[in-house]
Amino acid sequence: EKQRATMIANELGYVAFAADIFGVETDIPVDTGGWGGEYAQFIGSFTGNAALFTKRITAAVDYVQSLPNVDETKVAILGYCLGGTGVVHYINVAGEKEGGAAAAVGIHPSLLGSWGKPLGEINIPSLFLTGGNDFLTGPQAMTSLE
Repeated sequence: EKQRATMIANELGYVAFAADIFGVETDIPVDTGGWGGEYAQFIGSFTGNAALFTKRITAAVDYVQSLPNVDETKVAILGYCLGGTGVVHYINVAGEKEGGAAAAVGIHPSLLGSWGKPLGEINIPSLFLTGGNDFLTGPQAMTSLE
């Protein structure tokens, strides 16, 4: 994510920020590439807990908005895969928060599992980029988001 944030900043001229939602001193289990195990459980502690995931993203948005060279009304969030799932959680939990993110983009978010209704009205312009044959983000999964 740091690489993408750097590209957005250098090539497009935006202020970009890659949030560390896990925490600086967190021991992140090794990703063995499978769908089970310790790493999957660790990631599941975020994907399965909208309040926690949203709290971490909100802290990052608040931090970026506090920077002196940032127009706080023009902060957007963008996430790919796990980050895209965080975007979904953010808009579902904080979608009507005044002063939060001004826009949201989720790329290839994992939409597996059941999604509850948003906690309020979603007032954030949002875009989701998904693949038609991707089991994580295909049409079946998107209907649960809509």
